[in-house]
Amino acid sequence: MINLFWQELRFAARALARSPWFTLTAVVMLAVGLGLTMFMFSTIQTVVLRPPPFPDGAAMLHVGYIDNASRQGSLGVPTGDFLTLRREQTAFEDLEAYTQSTVNLSGDGRPERYMGAYVSPGTFATLGVSPMLGAGFVDGDQIEGAQLKVVISHSLWQQRFAGDPAIIGRVVRANGVEAIVSGVMPERFSFPFDNALWLPLQLQIEGSPRREQFALEVWGRLREGVGIAAATAEFDALLTRIEAADPGDPLGDRVIINSYQDEIAGTEAKAVLGTMFVAVLLVLVIACVNVANLLVARSVRREREVAIRNALGASRLRLVFAGLAQTGLICLSAAALGFVLAMVGTEVTMQALRAKENPPPTWMTEIVIDATSVLFAAAMALIAALVAGLWPAWR
Repeated sequence: MINLFWQELRFAARALARSPWFTLTAVVMLAVGLGLTMFMFSTIQTVVLRPPPFPDGAAMLHVGYIDNASRQGSLGVPTGDFLTLRREQTAFEDLEAYTQSTVNLSGDGRPERYMGAYVSPGTFATLGVSPMLGAGFVDGDQIEGAQLKVVISHSLWQQRFAGDPAIIGRVVRANGVEAIVSGVMPERFSFPFDNALWLPLQLQIEGSPRREQFALEVWGRLREGVGIAAATAEFDALLTRIEAADPGDPLGDRVIINSYQDEIAGTEAKAVLGTMFVAVLLVLVIACVNVANLLVARSVRREREVAIRNALGASRLRLVFAGLAQTGLICLSAAALGFVLAMVGTEVTMQALRAKENPPPTWMTEIVIDATSVLFAAAMALIAALVAGLWPAWR
């Protein structure tokens, strides 16, 4: 049986070699469909399914407001509301917050603007990531009047400070204010987006109206045994009390707590990726149908050959297998070429994402054709072989 299998494969390979243009056309058509499928599957894995690369990253949750009247999605939480929620809530181990802004860094050479983030002091500890140099932030750094500190990224440390190991304690100026470099984050660390530096978030509100306060992005991890539904109910009750004490128009109708990864990816991006994936699968189906039509047309020219093999005693099953062997070789070649196309596509996409003015987090730009993607592509290639080859082979 094994000898028969190899005989048919060798026969199929010779037959395909005798028709190079037919083989090339079929392989390229399937390769485009399989390559697009691999690329989209890997992109969805990276952007939608892969959790943030932090300890227990899948458990990170985002807290926001929803305004039903304006039909907006998740809204930021005012600073005062964040302080109240963090102080009175019991569902989360701790709540952290951040807001983004560009930061003008100077004092050690020519001024340059970088994408920065103002974070609550416990952010790095809650993420489970410590600076590779220095100590980061501590409680009290957020108090007005305290010595301003700045934590820089590994890339900024290398590019602007030449990887100087004595960087900790150096005085720079952040937006014109003297700041001490208190830490350098590990290489490839990225939070909340692809930020170059971090400063402590000033949380003092001094009675300012809620509508004039900074809108913060709030996140945390639930305590063990607490579900999202229970946490949402608690936060809704807290929001009701906050709104009742505020005479102005409500800022939000209710609280929404969802996966941090889902919040960063966004509902629009997920919808677009889902639509594109369906479109790519349709492209693969069309490619399979086109290859099947090519094989049917080719089988008409091979009727004499099939008749001779049948007269010599070849069974119908063996003739069907002979036809499927050719389709299988075409699909294997197409899968290999499609893998190369998918790799090129991911590299181009990653470069485009990183070149954006406000690039997404690093972990969302690292599209990897991993083992799962390869297995998915292999399954798609097998299905493509059956779809494209079964009817022509049986015919």
